[in-house]
Amino acid sequence: DIGIFLVSALDDWNVKTDTITSSGTVTVLFTDIVGSTAFTQEHGDEVSQKLVNAHNRVVREALRRYDGREIKHTGDGIMAGFGQATQGVEAAIDMMRGLVKHNTNVPDLPLHLNIGINSGEPIQEDDDLFGTPVQLAARICGFAGTDQIAVSKLVKDLCAGKGLKFSDLGEVEFKGFAEKIPVSEVLWRQAEDDEEKIGAKPKPKFKPKAAPK
Repeated sequence: DIGIFLVSALDDWNVKTDTITSSGTVTVLFTDIVGSTAFTQEHGDEVSQKLVNAHNRVVREALRRYDGREIKHTGDGIMAGFGQATQGVEAAIDMMRGLVKHNTNVPDLPLHLNIGINSGEPIQEDDDLFGTPVQLAARICGFAGTDQIAVSKLVKDLCAGKGLKFSDLGEVEFKGFAEKIPVSEVLWRQAEDDEEKIGAKPKPKFKPKAAPK
């Protein structure tokens, strides 16, 4: 679930950060731990915090590898920014592969994520980052299915020719946006023989959730 923090922040976003890029174009990525509220209710705060810590480790390692900048921790996810769309997508893929390894090594603490990515020109003023590009990235994260990376059309277009593979999910109606937004899924899963090298079994393709209203 996208979390109470994100729901309240969407209508009036104002996040403190350093300037990510001088060009004005920023790729914004949101992660969200799937079922975090239910997990806390079932297992308690202490175990739930261990899950959050595992998420933080996986996400932050990927951010370091792909020059991403953590902008905000949302309680059950992280908002990050990148200077290039390909960096954001490659970092997201790295995050997903990281959680596969985590789930193999720590099966009693299963971690699953939704990831949403959008690119645009948010307002960067007095070290603040806010605006429509950020709001759309959060909406796309809320739309993404379990263990799915969902991206806007602009992100997909900016990654053209970079060897990344996508599958169109159609046009989605998001609250606060007048027109439907084309959304695609990043095909991050490796071939079966590659997955077996890290001890993971191939997973079925998850369907996206309905867009939040």
